[in-house]
Amino acid sequence: MILTIIAILLFALAVGFTVYPRYYAPLCAYAGLLALHMSYSIYVSTPYLWFWAVAAVIAAMIYRLVPEGEPDGRRVSNVYITLGAIAGAMLGILVEPRLMVLGTIVGTALGVMAYSSTPAGVWLRTSWRTLAQYYAAKGLPTVVTISIIGVAVMGVIS
Repeated sequence: MILTIIAILLFALAVGFTVYPRYYAPLCAYAGLLALHMSYSIYVSTPYLWFWAVAAVIAAMIYRLVPEGEPDGRRVSNVYITLGAIAGAMLGILVEPRLMVLGTIVGTALGVMAYSSTPAGVWLRTSWRTLAQYYAAKGLPTVVTISIIGVAVMGVIS
């Protein structure tokens, strides 16, 4: 029971660190997944745990390489990206649980596109290359973080 509560707190921290970007957001999500696994609330196979561990470490390294904020110093895009990723993950779970990661990827891409349609994100519309680089830098760590949380949600639901 204590590990389950710790996992929920770690997942909440991971979402918070995704909105206010910190490099340890995917690591918090992975620690939450590991805590749920150790509490026997869900079962995650060892290769799956290793896969998400490597993905979390790579995502944390990507976060470390990303400059903080936008060119004008705002961090508004993180809200769009995170909400898009959560919506995509939940929609993926509802449609077909195996499509959760794909839903997260699409939701994150739609979040980036929604942000680029705002006056603050007009600088992303200069070229597709800028948009793709921004998605890779900001979106991929968010995809990993929200996907790990989605795996935990699917484990609890099933």
